[in-house]
This record gives sequence, C-alpha cells and structure tokens, in this order.
Amino acid sequence: MRDRHWKALAEAAGSSLQPTQFTTLGALLEHGVQDRLPLIQEQVSVASREMSLEKTFDRMLAEWKPMVFATVEYRDSGTHIIGGIDEIQLMLDDHLVKTQSMRGSPFVKPFETRAEKWEAQLTLIQEIIDVWLKVQAMWQYLEPIFGSEDIMRQMPKEGALFKRSDKMWRENAQTIVRDPHVLVASEVPGLVESYTEQNGLLELVHKGLNEYLEMKRLFFPRFFFLSNDEMLEILSETKDPTRVQPHLGKCFDGIGKLQFEGDINIITGMSSAEGELVSFGNSKVTPSARVEQWLLEVEAQMFASIARVCTEGATAYERMPRHEWVTKWQAQVVLTVTVMMWTRDVDEVLRKTGNAGAAHAQSTDQLVRVPYENAGALLISMAADMGALGINSRPGIIPSLPNPITMAADMDGRLQS
Repeated sequence: MRDRHWKALAEAAGSSLQPTQFTTLGALLEHGVQDRLPLIQEQVSVASREMSLEKTFDRMLAEWKPMVFATVEYRDSGTHIIGGIDEIQLMLDDHLVKTQSMRGSPFVKPFETRAEKWEAQLTLIQEIIDVWLKVQAMWQYLEPIFGSEDIMRQMPKEGALFKRSDKMWRENAQTIVRDPHVLVASEVPGLVESYTEQNGLLELVHKGLNEYLEMKRLFFPRFFFLSNDEMLEILSETKDPTRVQPHLGKCFDGIGKLQFEGDINIITGMSSAEGELVSFGNSKVTPSARVEQWLLEVEAQMFASIARVCTEGATAYERMPRHEWVTKWQAQVVLTVTVMMWTRDVDEVLRKTGNAGAAHAQSTDQLVRVPYENAGALLISMAADMGALGINSRPGIIPSLPNPITMAADMDGRLQS
C-alpha cells in the first residue's frame, strides 16, 4: 500500500493512521485497525489492482527500451532504408490494445497522466512507421528514375522536388542510423512532420511522372503497349538507343530488332523475330534524345520499307518460277504478293475462259507449288497460310455453286454474300 491508500483509509476511519517503516502490529492494534477490516480490505484491493496496472506500464516500457529499427544500406545510394518491422509492429499492436484497455480501468486514475503520455507515444510510433514505410516505397521507386540525368533534364520541376525530398530522406535516415532505438526515434522533433512533407512532395513528383509518360504515349501511341517501368527503362537511357530493343516486340508486332550501325547507332533496317531482315533502303533514322520522335520515324520507315519490298517482290515474281521465288523473299512479301497475284491470275482466267473450274485449278496450282525440301519452319508456316488462303477462296470460285461464275464481278458478289 502506498501513502495515498493510507491517507484514504485514515480519512474513511476518521483517524490519523499513517504507519512508517518502524510501525509495529501492536501500534496498529492500538489504533483499532481490527475494527476497520472492511475499509482496510477495500484499500488493499484498490492498491493491488493499481500495482498491477503500474507493473504492466513498467513491463511495457522495459520491453520497448531495447527495441531498435533495423536499417540496411540501400544499394549504392549512400543511404539506408528500414528493414523488417514485424516484431515491432506485433508488439506495438499488442501494447496499444493493452494501454487503451488500461485507460478504461477505474483504477488507472493515479497513473492517468502516464497512461495518456504512453498511449500518445505508442500512437506516434505507429504514425512514424506508417508514413515512413509509405515514403520509403515511393522513394525506392523514384530514386533510380531521378538518378538518371536524362530524366532530370526532361523533368526539371519534378526533379527539383525529388531532390528536396531526397535530402530530407537522407537526413532522417542518418538520424535513425545514429541511434536506431524506437523510443529515441519517437522523440526526434518533427520526424513525423518531415516524413509527411516528403510524402506530399513525392506524390507531386509521381503525379508529374505519370503525366509525363501520358504525354509520351499520346505522341507515340505504341507506348501504350508498354508498362511505366518499361517506358522509363527506355526514357532514362536516351543516350543509348539500343535500350529499346527488348521492348520492340510489344510496340511493333512484326519487329524483333532494329539494325544499328556506326558509333552513333544509325538505324538502317529492321528484322523480324525469325531473323528476316528488311532494310530501309536509302533512308536512315538517326536516333535523338526524344525517343518517341525517332520511333515515329521508324514507324514511317517500316510502312515505307514494307511497301517498297512488296513492290520489288511483285516485280521479281514475274522473273522466276514461283516455287523458287517464295524462298527469296520475306514472309510478309510472299503472302501479300501471293494474294495480289492470285487475284490477278484468277481474274485473267475468268475473263479469257469464263470457266470457274479453270480458275479454281489455276489458283490451286499456284498455291501448292511450295518447295518443302529442306524447308525451314518459317517457310512451312508460310505454306500453311497460303493453303488456308486456297481453302478460304474456294467458295468464291468452285463451279458447283447454283449460279456458275463467269466473270470477276460474279465472284466478288458471291464472296460478299
């Protein structure tokens, strides 16, 4: 029992009972304590419950004193990040529940101020952890992005905001590393306010970054096929245009690689995933810092080059046997010119003979003459496509239809129906 309990007992009993370390049982009996047992038992019960609460506060404080934030160096950034906090979070949740429960106890009054301060400190620790982890996640995402000179040059406003936040982050990390004890960190002046300000700055930076990427996508719509991270990998290394190579397949379905030549990486052509090369002819694309700009030029050259090689392939078609011709040209040229020549030849047979059967025989003969000897996978695939073309075209020209086809106009109408 503490002095306050004896004082309460004395007031209730109407006496001046105030024992000391030298008080004996006989002296207490002389004061007639044996006649006040209910009052004594009540104060003993109160004292016992209050001591239980006090010991719980002391035990929680003792458990927190050795707890430290585990910080680790983050790559080669020259600063630190917080590591695992599972143990801290588990104890924090437990102690917050205990403290709130204790504050609701009718026996907490002697420790009410202490309980309020302790709950406020635990709540502050939770706030620090929450905002710290939030800022850390965003800082880890943005740090390598704004570590690029290219990005800093292209986004000066956001770059300045990130530098400001980065400086605050490093200062806070240095403070925590110097003394990582959780209770000490919770008493650092303005720590929560600093992290809250950083969070606001980084959200502005992140918003500006998204708007920047959206602008790039609107300029070069094929960027919509790439994720933000893939775009940033390209945009953060504009001095090295070959960094687009791993992502070309998503932007251009038929392009596997671009052909770079020389020290300044002039683009002279493109190749498919299967290795078929199409040059840009006399045209070339010179990469610049604006990736979206020269990729638009690549797109234009892609259309122009395919049109050119298709024209050249159509000219060559007349100069050699078809079964040889298909092995000399790119798959897209072969398929495109095949459709052109099939249409031309069938139309010519119909105009000359008016015989759909002859036209069908002509088209079938043309489509099946593919050299399978030593044929690679691409040629076999091409032959399958041409075979499918022949099957799909049959309903338009076979003579077993109710109204035989005698001219191209009849075939066109039949196919449309």
